[in-house]
Amino acid sequence: MPPDTSSSPVNPYDAVPYTSRPFPQTHPARLATIARLFSLPAPELSTMRVLEIGCAAGGNIIPLAYSYPQAQIVGVDYSRVQIDDGQQLVDALRLENVELRHADLMEVDASWGEFDFVICHGVYSWVAPELQAKILSIAAEQLTPHGIAYVSYNAYPGWHMRGVVRQMMRYHALRFSNPHQRIAEARRVLDLVTKHAIGAKDSAYNLLIQQEADLLAKCDDHYIFHEHLEDYCEPLYFHEFVGRAREHGLDYLGDPRIGWMSPTNFGTAAHQAIKTLARDAIELEQFMDFFSNRTFRETLLHRAGRKPNYELQPNLVWPMYISGGGRVQEPPVDFTKGVQTTFLSRSGNPVTTPMPLLKAAIVELTEHWPAAMPFDELLAASCRRLGIEVTDHERTLLGRAILLVLTTSDMVEVSLEPSKFTISPGEKPLASALARMQAKSDPIVTTGRHEVTRLAPAEQHAIQALNGTNSLADVARLTKAAKDVVRGQIECFARLALIVS
Repeated sequence: MPPDTSSSPVNPYDAVPYTSRPFPQTHPARLATIARLFSLPAPELSTMRVLEIGCAAGGNIIPLAYSYPQAQIVGVDYSRVQIDDGQQLVDALRLENVELRHADLMEVDASWGEFDFVICHGVYSWVAPELQAKILSIAAEQLTPHGIAYVSYNAYPGWHMRGVVRQMMRYHALRFSNPHQRIAEARRVLDLVTKHAIGAKDSAYNLLIQQEADLLAKCDDHYIFHEHLEDYCEPLYFHEFVGRAREHGLDYLGDPRIGWMSPTNFGTAAHQAIKTLARDAIELEQFMDFFSNRTFRETLLHRAGRKPNYELQPNLVWPMYISGGGRVQEPPVDFTKGVQTTFLSRSGNPVTTPMPLLKAAIVELTEHWPAAMPFDELLAASCRRLGIEVTDHERTLLGRAILLVLTTSDMVEVSLEPSKFTISPGEKPLASALARMQAKSDPIVTTGRHEVTRLAPAEQHAIQALNGTNSLADVARLTKAAKDVVRGQIECFARLALIVS
């Protein structure tokens, strides 16, 4: 156990740093795509200015700087340790378009400039009220006219129950001064209560404690420390957060996971019940939280006065790029009209359709996964597979089908821009410089989908050789591996969105 350092004040985020990784749901391309789907203009991505509040070691924004060399990326965090860690990676990659600033949030002012995107993940609920207000004022005063802010926070009603566990853990753990001992004791008290809580095992209380214990057992120490042991943890209802945003001249745009905005996902009866209660979009979202006992919210904000159109139109996806992947539940795929076919997404969620064109599109997207296809290219390939002509009718039909699947499952994704990676490595494959640099010291690397993947030791070694100058034979020689093994590794890297050319 590390020595007790309580004699001198230590920033808790220096004492127990976050593991800094990318958050796909915060990616500006996703946020801009949602704005366009709701018939609003969005910032230009190639030259965007991005501010991340609470950037830790830059794991979420350094990949943006790498992928968008003409963009300007700024991160601010109060932890000197994390900023210094991130700066090492920035320097190693020789990135000149990203700045990691060690500063108090209250120091952010007009001199920092305007931003097309403001990202604040995992901060709002965990800071004092004056800092919460500052976060919203930054978004209100420093967003460009078409800018978008992302803010996440703990939400009621779910956190009413989760708060019981937090208070229990804090009550016991805060008697210890060493941060690592606090974490260990917090886990211990939860384990003891879970095993020995008095009452029926199927009582509401026992089920709550067991559920939280199962969840927290999978969480890293930094999550326990900063989620359950910090001084501040203020959940709030969605409508309360929107009310605060409106006081600053901001308004609700949407959710970064657009499917979570659809009450149809609750089932027909629940959907009808919610419709009888909700009078507008805010009440609709709030009642969905009540029906689902939601514990966490990710909310997109924009300047008040803009009017999103939540009635999605098929023509909006025509200029976009579509990606998706799945497998047919009972192969082979029967493209006969009217025959119900069920596909399972990567996470196992089912999509059942009798529509030949949608079946063909899902098959095409799966073959191209994880790369995105231009909508018209997807339409043409799907029609060829069915042996039919491309017409305006098919174009509209597929557009509507893509939107339906987008809002009811995780089978497909849409984006304003093409993929920044390739699934077809050339004779001398080039892996992402970011992934190659990360692989030198960490098995977890960032992909071209703004996600992470874990590499085996042999893969860590192999990917570093994919610098665009080595052939398959060269890589086999450098890694002392068989050519067939290296070929398989390269194909795997391509399907993990790690190859850029």
